[in-house]
Amino acid sequence: ANALNWAPVAQSAAFALASYQIALPARDSTARPAEIALRLTFAMNLLLFGGIHIFMQEIIAGLIPRWIPARELWPWLTGSTMIAAGAAMLIGKAVEIAGIVVAAMFASWIVLIHVERLWQRPADGFEWTFGLTALALAGAALMTVREQKGAQLWKTSHLAHRH
Repeated sequence: ANALNWAPVAQSAAFALASYQIALPARDSTARPAEIALRLTFAMNLLLFGGIHIFMQEIIAGLIPRWIPARELWPWLTGSTMIAAGAAMLIGKAVEIAGIVVAAMFASWIVLIHVERLWQRPADGFEWTFGLTALALAGAALMTVREQKGAQLWKTSHLAHRH
């Protein structure tokens, strides 16, 4: 099976969990498991997307605007970044840093790649989908940062209630 076929499924899972997490009251007993599920699902997304960027390097490099130097190197850099961030999120270490880095990366793609394409082809639904996907992925990455902060608060409040 082609990994590209599973990318929309993985993205949809992360978006659904992020939406669910937003909808839950902060003190709801299901909020913490939903936050963990988002982080783990997003981590798996990053591992998948990172692998796609590395193993399909030529296709990804072809999506990068010609004015960006060293186009053939960017898939390796972005793919490696996603794999490192995904691994960090999966094991629960440096989650805040990983989330901020990938959020910034996805957000930069909006400016560096998608704005130009949308300007050139404003009626192209495919381009709008990719641009909005980058925006949603940046948001989901920031939700993992929120999840990590919530985990710290959750631990603190549970320790306080024990004494």
